[in-house]
Amino acid sequence: MRRRSALLAAEVLRWPKTRTGRMFGMRSLYRGEVIFALLPGSRSIWGPNEIAVKDHRLPGAAGQKWQAVVVADDAALTFALERLNEAYRAAKSPSGER
Repeated sequence: MRRRSALLAAEVLRWPKTRTGRMFGMRSLYRGEVIFALLPGSRSIWGPNEIAVKDHRLPGAAGQKWQAVVVADDAALTFALERLNEAYRAAKSPSGER
């Protein structure tokens, strides 16, 4: 999964205004200052083959906006990128920029 996480991060970092950080053994992905995903590194939130995406469009508390996306094999990378793209598009900075 570390290799798949690295592949996903490399692709996402090509998108405008994205950056990466580290958080509790995971790689965090941001659009500007807004976090939109966590990729497993030495740890993961749920299962070892799952990434976490945050859908800022969902109502409720911040913790309820996180969803797991299973990336069990390389064939699942396309679906994972689609979900990351949705989370990226839903993330907006505090200044309102999209």
